Amino acid sequence: MKFFTLLFLIFTNILGSDYFFEYGKKVELEPIPSTRDLNNNDVKYYKTKDGRKIGIKNEIIVKLKKNIKSSNFFKKYNIKSKNIEKLGGQIYLIKLEKSQNIFKLSNKMYQDSDTKFAVPNKIQKYFLR
Repeated sequence: MKFFTLLFLIFTNILGSDYFFEYGKKVELEPIPSTRDLNNNDVKYYKTKDGRKIGIKNEIIVKLKKNIKSSNFFKKYNIKSKNIEKLGGQIYLIKLEKSQNIFKLSNKMYQDSDTKFAVPNKIQKYFLR
């Protein structure tokens, strides 16, 4: 019985964890249940392994490499032009449909050779030292 419990925990940790890449490092996330203070339907809240609390909007910020045609890149990922906002240069904000998995898509884009970076649009508190 202990063996099956351990096996279940291992598989749920491997398959069930959300993550994204930031500055070349994997950021693993654990969902935080909604509370009164965190009541925004457009944002889901998570805790990172190092204890930071962040909110993830259903948006991805992506920077394409020079000479990459944005229309071809977004067509590859079935992103509609109405969901793309150019922030400047080769940086874009992509608003995802509710059915799209933000972590899977941002990780695919991150690994694409046409991008410099692709990260979920996040909200977090910064503290000055």
